[in-house]
Amino acid sequence: MTSVILCVIGLTVPTIQAQELPDYKSMLQQGVAYDVIKSQTEAAINASSSTNTNEGGSLNQYKRWKNYWDHRAYVNGGNVANPITYKQAMYDYHNLNYCDNPPTPEWEFLGPKRINKAGTFIPVSVMGRVNAVAMHPNNLNIIYIGTSSSGIWKTTNAQDPDPDWINISDGFGFDNIGVTDIVIDPDDQNKIYVSTGRVSHGYGIGVLVSTTGGSTWEKTTLNYFQDDKDSTNYVKQLRINSSTTSTVWALYDDQVHKSTNGGASWQGTNFQAAASNTNIKLENIELQIGNPNIAYVAGTEIWKNVSGVWTRIDNGLITALNLPANSTVIGSTFRVSSDQNGIYALSKVTYE
Repeated sequence: MTSVILCVIGLTVPTIQAQELPDYKSMLQQGVAYDVIKSQTEAAINASSSTNTNEGGSLNQYKRWKNYWDHRAYVNGGNVANPITYKQAMYDYHNLNYCDNPPTPEWEFLGPKRINKAGTFIPVSVMGRVNAVAMHPNNLNIIYIGTSSSGIWKTTNAQDPDPDWINISDGFGFDNIGVTDIVIDPDDQNKIYVSTGRVSHGYGIGVLVSTTGGSTWEKTTLNYFQDDKDSTNYVKQLRINSSTTSTVWALYDDQVHKSTNGGASWQGTNFQAAASNTNIKLENIELQIGNPNIAYVAGTEIWKNVSGVWTRIDNGLITALNLPANSTVIGSTFRVSSDQNGIYALSKVTYE
């Protein structure tokens, strides 16, 4: 156990003139190489014991400036490039593919919207935050959405200026359910799978299935009751094998389940045994387009499943990011998307 004792001691010390640092900002504008600027500035800091260390003092100002450019001045062939090239690159980027009359994106609100009782601000129905959206593959008028605390909603006139939305999950014994994902069977558009779990004020009971386009719902054998906002024991995402649509994958925080009979039964995939990392946290799952028998899961790590065998594949991704020398990675999160060529990874890395 570590104890920390804080005390305040009053001292009277003589005033010392703070050491002046080189004008590193002007040196940068003049084109002086970044490594030269750092070397001269830090030499001045080390040579003086009176550099202003106050919150707004010269030392902290330099450290903030240095931290900014450490992540933008790249190393090439052992030499640190002039940061002015970074500014030029950013200028070029912001002017890339710009045109005189760029097209204006056409967005329109489709709802659901809050509906109040006539003459009041009392809601007739409130759908809550939208967490999942699924569009009918052959009918643009049909859209399903999943909300954080008021279940599943459906519209059958999405192309109208003011679509009508109805709740289609209340009345089956799980009103106000929290929805995390919705997927539609590509071969049978009336068959819909919904995962439920801890989202905001909702609760979860596992994976639901409808074979009637949302008119009726049943629980699958992948079920639980989850109302603990801090628990991770719930399904985050679902994916359907487009070649064999009776095969459905379900992603938890640290495990992956699979059904090969349309949700009638589920099996584990031995992911936890393969990962052997009790701190792993998964965020998304994707099946490879063109070969949906290959599954990828991503979070704090990226794993690939081929013929039931899990293999970690994110080794080398951190190196490819070309972080500053001597950096220590203290956290990373990945998300993946797929096409016929394999997968693409989006990474977020925290380092010091």
